[in-house]
Amino acid sequence: QTFDLLTGNRNRRATGLVFGNEMSDLTITDNRSAFGTERSMPPGFDRSKLAMPKRLVDALTGLDEARLQGAVGKWLDSRQIKALLARRDHLVKE
Repeated sequence: QTFDLLTGNRNRRATGLVFGNEMSDLTITDNRSAFGTERSMPPGFDRSKLAMPKRLVDALTGLDEARLQGAVGKWLDSRQIKALLARRDHLVKE
């Protein structure tokens, strides 16, 4: 759920989750709706219901536009990157 919130993928279906190795590995497929330019969270978003480990929160907090541009800039344009950072801000807000 956190990945879909971060990437803005609001159309995740159960068929887009594939478990392997006796349920210990998860592969997320069908990301066609991800990485749009929507900056807000979906209606009903409640940060307090997300269980995000501190390590994940720290990693998300460490993201910045330059770092994302270097990592995913050949696939995402600047509007998509700025939207991802705005969604990240919603996720890590205390």
